[in-house]
Amino acid sequence: MIFYLGFSKILCDNTIAIIARDGLELHFWKCDDKEIAKNTSCYIHVDNISDLHTEFAKNKVPNLGAPQVRAWGMTEMYILDLDGNLLKFGCHTT
Repeated sequence: MIFYLGFSKILCDNTIAIIARDGLELHFWKCDDKEIAKNTSCYIHVDNISDLHTEFAKNKVPNLGAPQVRAWGMTEMYILDLDGNLLKFGCHTT
């Protein structure tokens, strides 16, 4: 699970995990279909993508992508967690 991203565990068992950080709560549930995990994602809007990337890099978060400016006016970085969940973080490009 993605506790290394600075989230704290609210609940975790064999079927569900609930984690929280800075007022954000994420719910994950067990899914045996790898295609669903490969083709779905979660988008998390943040205030400062650069600071978050620095924190994640310092904590050696695996599969951490570099922030990139996108054509739709957002700066984004992506993480594919160890369970195959794609997490997208983004902030408005200034």
